[in-house]
Amino acid sequence: MSRPEMLRWLSDGTRVHTIDWTINGNGGVTYAVYGRVLAWMDLNDPERRHGDDPSAFADDLDDVRAARGTGHVRPAAMAFVERRTGVRLPAEWMSDEGADPQAGPWVTVRLGVIPPDPRPPSNFGHHEPDLDARLRAAPAPSTPCTRRWATG
Repeated sequence: MSRPEMLRWLSDGTRVHTIDWTINGNGGVTYAVYGRVLAWMDLNDPERRHGDDPSAFADDLDDVRAARGTGHVRPAAMAFVERRTGVRLPAEWMSDEGADPQAGPWVTVRLGVIPPDPRPPSNFGHHEPDLDARLRAAPAPSTPCTRRWATG
């Protein structure tokens, strides 16, 4: 699992998804929002989840489940993250064939000063951090109406 203290800082004011794995094929997908790790899922057993809200990963796991026991677990997990975030990952990250383990994909973040403990930008974010972060990441035209409906 990615280090919780790093995820806490990186997810200050936003949502963060990570995928990590070992040379033995073990690893997981982690989702953090506003300084809280909401969900972690085992790459090899998507039913094995924990965190503040492991149900955040309850939807759209069919591809990850189908990849269990095959060489396609990491690509299925990356596609899962793409669907959740809308961020397109480079195609070469999806292939295990001929991959140079030293080549990455690696993303490095250096924090010069440790930030204070993250806080959600609203009270709604304290109670529904996943939904709040998704609404804030939504395209601008749909955001005001949706926020009024959600926060009622």
